[in-house]
Amino acid sequence: MTTSAGGSVGDPFHQLQILHGQSVELGLWQVTRLLDRLDHPERDFPAIHVAGTNGKGSVCAMAAAALQAAGHRVGLLTSPHLVHYSERIRVNGRPIRPAAASEILAKLEHVDGDAAFGSFDGSFFEVTTALAFEHFRREGVDVAVLEVGLGGRLDASNVCCPAVTAITSIDLDHTKTLGGDLATIAAEKAGIVKPGIPVVVGRMEEEPHAVIEAIAMRRGAEIHEPARVRVMAHRWDGLEVAVQLPGERERFAAVPLPGRHQTDNLGVAMAAVRLFDRRPESLDTLLAGLENTHWAGRLQRVEATPARVYDVAHNAAGVAALDSSLGELGVP
Repeated sequence: MTTSAGGSVGDPFHQLQILHGQSVELGLWQVTRLLDRLDHPERDFPAIHVAGTNGKGSVCAMAAAALQAAGHRVGLLTSPHLVHYSERIRVNGRPIRPAAASEILAKLEHVDGDAAFGSFDGSFFEVTTALAFEHFRREGVDVAVLEVGLGGRLDASNVCCPAVTAITSIDLDHTKTLGGDLATIAAEKAGIVKPGIPVVVGRMEEEPHAVIEAIAMRRGAEIHEPARVRVMAHRWDGLEVAVQLPGERERFAAVPLPGRHQTDNLGVAMAAVRLFDRRPESLDTLLAGLENTHWAGRLQRVEATPARVYDVAHNAAGVAALDSSLGELGVP
């Protein structure tokens, strides 16, 4: 028997999959209680923490590829998964293995028989976050690149210790939970901004940008613009671009993700990783690492008869970007 997580009833990931049907209240107290049991692994490594309506997964994938190329051991937490649960938690590109997950999950199971969520005192995403943080500690990561699950302020990942935060974009999505206007949604996303920690703010409308800027100023978090990205070539196999960071000459790079909207994500990713790794000699290596980005389901063209394109666009802004890209590239 298999599950939608891609595992059998006997594997550790099935334990988590059965939590999916539970109602969830956003907040940090449950994940904090789980991390108490693990002696707070999230405090043992710095993070690059990424929020936003669209693009945050692509930013995380690019950032992880760039940092790994520059010699860092990188943990990556993303959501959701496309095929198998283990895609969510990776170290240097390798998904977490069942044996490693089982050992950690055993420490997270409740012992008093009165858990609100089956075998665990926490929701699917809260347990996943705790599992990821402990796995990253055991694997000795130099940095964890973390994608916010929902919102930011009350997302389980917001207990991390970031060296850099980033907010990719603000559009209408999850309005019942995050609010029905851009300003309210921006305030929720800006909940990841930490005192004194630099934040990269992507391209967005003036109103949500002003909200994020005001929150960052109150918290003493320096705001950074994305790197400037100029498209040199755009094909189904990705983008060739010229990238310019503040104080640096323009440099060329390639990323195997098609769609001009990925230039916005690339600019955020490069600004974030450069704030983390400021070594003069690392910039060229960081840029070269973009070519190793793997991020399925984003304008992914599959050769067949006829050829197919898969994309995970799920809100109005994402669909608009998909439509624009298909118009430029031509439907295969």
